Parts: sequence; C-alpha cells; structure tokens
Amino acid sequence: MSMQISTKQSKKKPENMKLRIRKKEGIDTRNDATRWYSRQKKHLEEVGDKIDARDKAAVEADVQALKDLLAKANRRNDRCSGC
Repeated sequence: MSMQISTKQSKKKPENMKLRIRKKEGIDTRNDATRWYSRQKKHLEEVGDKIDARDKAAVEADVQALKDLLAKANRRNDRCSGC
C-alpha cells in the first residue's frame, strides 16, 4: 500500500514542478512587460514633444495596447487566484 502512495506522489511531483515553472515564467513575463510599460511611458513624457507626431502616436498605441493586455491578464488572475 505504501508503495502505491509513493508512486502516485512521485508522479505528481513532476506535474507540480511543471506548473510552478509555467506560473513563474508567466509572472516574470508580466513583470517584464510592466517594467517596459513604465519605462516607455516615462520616456514619452520626457521626449514626447521632441519626436515626430506619427512616431509618438505609434509608440503611444503600442504602450496602450500593452496596458490593455496587462489589465486583461490581471483580471484573469483575479478570477483564477486558486489556479
């Protein structure tokens, strides 16, 4: 009986490890995106009036798209806090 339990537990360990790795990668990616968003927003505030209007609009659109994706990811994580 104890051998079956240890076998089941050993099978769960790799699965749990994979899930933890994926979760950590997701958190790291989200943190990187948040830092990038903050840097770009700061750069736009500093040099926004010195660059071409079309370039500024393109960067602002990309920054806004990332902001929307981050908000969506945060809402998803709030709903799935126990996942």
